[in-house]
Formats: sequence, structure tokens, C-alpha cells
Amino acid sequence: MKLFTFVRAGALSLALMGCTTVPTLSGPPERVADRISASAVAYNQAYGRAVADQVLLNVLRARDRMPLFHLSMSGIADNSYVDSSGSTTIGSINLGNGNGGVGSIQGQRLRRTAPQFSLNPIGPGTKGTSRQFTRNTDVEFTHYWDNDWPRDLLLYLMVDAIVVARGPEAGTFHNSSVDLARPCPENRPRCRFRDVVETITREQSPDARPRPCAQRDRLNRCDAEIAIGQVTYELELRALDDIIYYVGSISRLPEEASVMVRPPGVYPLSRTGWESIERTAPLFRIQRASESDGLGEYAAQVSYRGHNYVAGRANDAVCIVDERSSCQELRARGAVDASSSVLSLLTQMVVISQNESAQLAPNNAVVQ
Repeated sequence: MKLFTFVRAGALSLALMGCTTVPTLSGPPERVADRISASAVAYNQAYGRAVADQVLLNVLRARDRMPLFHLSMSGIADNSYVDSSGSTTIGSINLGNGNGGVGSIQGQRLRRTAPQFSLNPIGPGTKGTSRQFTRNTDVEFTHYWDNDWPRDLLLYLMVDAIVVARGPEAGTFHNSSVDLARPCPENRPRCRFRDVVETITREQSPDARPRPCAQRDRLNRCDAEIAIGQVTYELELRALDDIIYYVGSISRLPEEASVMVRPPGVYPLSRTGWESIERTAPLFRIQRASESDGLGEYAAQVSYRGHNYVAGRANDAVCIVDERSSCQELRARGAVDASSSVLSLLTQMVVISQNESAQLAPNNAVVQ
């Protein structure tokens, strides 16, 4: 009878070991809600940081003229699983003299939590071209323009060239690191892309907004246009890969040729006061972690070629320029840069460029 009970217990033990289930959230509703909220916030931060770090990594590669590679990152699945094992050993059984022996039962259960995600190359767009190489359209550009993203920042990042058909600034203005660093001839003091940016963003009139091109040339170079008065500015937009390569290229420029924008967080008292705010903030700045002041939080941090780099220091300061304040602290050269805004824009573009299937979290609860 004892032997039968022991064997039955061993069989039941092994059966339980082999029939494991994925644990679910349990407990009072308030505690479950706290756990769900904490997990959502933690994974949100992890996802955003992973995408921003990849952007900074590719910017550094572009700066050093190394190959770029874009990966789409799926959502994160918090799958719990259980490893189970068990064994029962029964020795010799002597039915006549009572000297039979019985071995022992052993078992193990190990509960783990393994967040899962997948990384894949950014897939093709609707026309079969990889999405990171597809130029932005007037729809995307107008979306950011109308949502009060800094206009000088948008023009520098998203526009490859501006064509002015008539007026004192007539010509084609290319937005490349070479053209930005090239001096203007004496007979044409305003010959660079940055000069046209200053004209377009001088007053930031609500009427000066992008629109579809009225006509396109045979090379289909006009993606959007902006009309200010009698002058029309035709914009040739960039693809995501081009923008990242551009940011890396301007990181190679000497300080005197750096791309400068209005400091983030500095605003005029009225729309007509934008001209009074000088462009004193670098568009993008990369620092070695060892050379940063160690204060504040950065949007991205990566290890690359033996060094740790950071970019996109958080900037929550806001200042209004009026007769009482000139916001000199924020307007000082080098006191603040627009790197966090640049990384915010690029991470949005990376996420949008992903295939819908690539954004879904893996759906595989594992039982071993």
C-alpha cells in the first residue's frame, strides 16, 4: 500500500511538472494597475531610447563616412514563462522478504520574465523602394510646419535645395555642408542656403505655409513650395537616410561654419518679433560623455569606436523676449543646442517608416 501511494505521488508530481501555464497578473485591482502602468512607462522609455540611440549611431557613422544601417524595432512583449523538470527513481522491489528499496522524487520549477522584441531592416514602401530612401512629401513637411516645429530647423533638416524663380534672391540654393561653408562672392553677399532660410523665417507669418507645387520640372524636383508676397520658394525635400547623412556631415564642419538656429525655448512677444532673436544655437552637437558636464538627461547615448557619445540634452527652459528680458543666458552661443529637437524629429520618422508588421510585438509565450 505504501509503495502504491509513493508511485502515485511520483506520477502526479511529474504530471504537474509537465503541465505548466504562463502566469497571469493577480492581486488587488489597484496593485495590478500599478504594475501595468509601471511596465508600460518602463517599456515606453526603453523603446524610445533604443530608437534614438540607433539614430545617433548612424549620425556618427555618417560623420565618419561609415556605412549606415537602419533597423526597425518591434513593440515589446512582456512574456513570462516557466522552466520545469522532474524525475522519479524507483529502486528494486522484493515482494517476498520485504527488503525492497524505493528511490527519491526530484523536481524543479523556475519562473522567468523575458521581454521579447525583434529587429528587422526597414522594409520597402508602397512602390518597392526602401522607406528610408523615399523622399518626404509636402504632406509630411506641412504636418510638422503647422504643428509649430521650429521652421529654421525643418528647413535645414528636411530640405535639400530651394529654388527661387524671381526676385533679388533668384537662383538655386543647395543645403549641403560644402555649400554652407563656402563664402559668398562680393557681388552677391546673400548666396547661401542659410540666407534664404533667414528670409523665409523672418516673421513666421501664418500665411507663409507649405503647399503642393503648382508645377514640377521634368526632373520632378519640387516637392513643396512656400509663397511669401510675390516670391515663391520651391523646396526639394529629403528622405530619412539623407537627413541622417546631412546631420553627420554638418558635424564635420568647423565651428565658424556650423549650422545655427534660434535657441529652443526662446520666443518673441509677438509673431513680428522673430527677427530680433538671433540664431546662436548649434543645430546638432555630439559630445563625448567624458567631456560633458554630467548634468541633465540626454536623448541618446551610444558606444562607438571605443568612446561613449551623448547628444540631445533635455531643455525645459522657456523665455519670452520683450523690453524687460533679452533671454541673454539662453541666447548665448553654445549655452543650448537643438539636438534634442533633431533627435525627436528623426525618431518619429524612423518609427513611421517601419512596416506595420514590424511594429507588432512578438506573440510567443514559451513553456519549456
